[in-house]
Amino acid sequence: MRVLLRGALVVAVLLGPGWAAAQGTDPDDVVTTEEEEEELLPYRGTSIVYENAFTALSMDPSAEPDYNPSYVMSWSFNPRYYLYDRLSARLGFSVEQEITNSDSTQDIYEPVVSDITLGFVYSPFYTIPVVDIRLGGGITFGFPTSKISQARTLYFSLAPSLSLARSFDVLGGLELSYSFKYNKNFNKYTGAVAEDTVFPCPSNLEDRTECFNMGSRNPSMSFSNTFTAQIYWFDKFYTTVQVGVINALLYPVAPAEVDTLGGPVTVEESPDNTDHRGSMSYAIEIGYDAFDYLSFALGVSTVNSQLRDDGEYWAPFFNRYSNIYFDVALSVDGLVQTIMGDGEDDEVASVEDRQLRAVAAR
Repeated sequence: MRVLLRGALVVAVLLGPGWAAAQGTDPDDVVTTEEEEEELLPYRGTSIVYENAFTALSMDPSAEPDYNPSYVMSWSFNPRYYLYDRLSARLGFSVEQEITNSDSTQDIYEPVVSDITLGFVYSPFYTIPVVDIRLGGGITFGFPTSKISQARTLYFSLAPSLSLARSFDVLGGLELSYSFKYNKNFNKYTGAVAEDTVFPCPSNLEDRTECFNMGSRNPSMSFSNTFTAQIYWFDKFYTTVQVGVINALLYPVAPAEVDTLGGPVTVEESPDNTDHRGSMSYAIEIGYDAFDYLSFALGVSTVNSQLRDDGEYWAPFFNRYSNIYFDVALSVDGLVQTIMGDGEDDEVASVEDRQLRAVAAR
């Protein structure tokens, strides 16, 4: 199946909802006074992102024996609401459509929906004295609204997370952060299945038994470590670099009873089974906060297995799974404040004000 939408969607579905490359500055990480918090809108950080993405190999028809270009447009909706102080509830949902000939949909130009995630985040819940490191935490619930999660018979997923962030007074502002997420999936079956309503599976057998198992084992749990560095070179121009390490543990393979002409035969688990999947994610992005409510970003991201088939490591950032994307992001609270005339003059706006209004929680 072709990697879709910068590769991130596939990993988010396979390893658990709620994973995404960090872009922009998270309003949770900005330190504010009590008076400033009272003036902030409760739905700050809410954003709508329109993205155009294509695989890097689409630009080079001779890169592989079969030329298979991919160009995808998507809309991401990220509502957020602060329930109390720094405790926020947030939803995540996206719809994408491939403009080129898709390898993963039954119909041309078929819209593809993502899983829906519901998260609760409290950040920062504590600031370590002296070193000024901010700690944040949360929990995210994932619901199988995407076809691939339904094929994997996912009931829901549960993902607690912990983050650390430190700001530095360098140029327009430097932010270093680390996040850890544990994701537990709850599936009906240990492997993916195929059904007419999910994925097409042609069969000549009356009971369609060969269509039941897609041959892909489901991940039971995963561990994600993400390192991010973001620097504002000027008031509105920033660069973000991110590296992630994802390790998934698969459901164990149980012995199977197979009916044969000579009677039932027990097929034991093979010692060659792989119970672990390791992946790497990379992203580099340059962005511009044109207005309090609108920002643009251009970047390259990739999600790939840790090792190639020959045992060597994949080249980071640029390999066969690399995607180039362009984002246009709308900050809902920034738009409301601009319409109401509450926006500040760009020349006097502080770094904290710009970070709060940046479209960060994409």
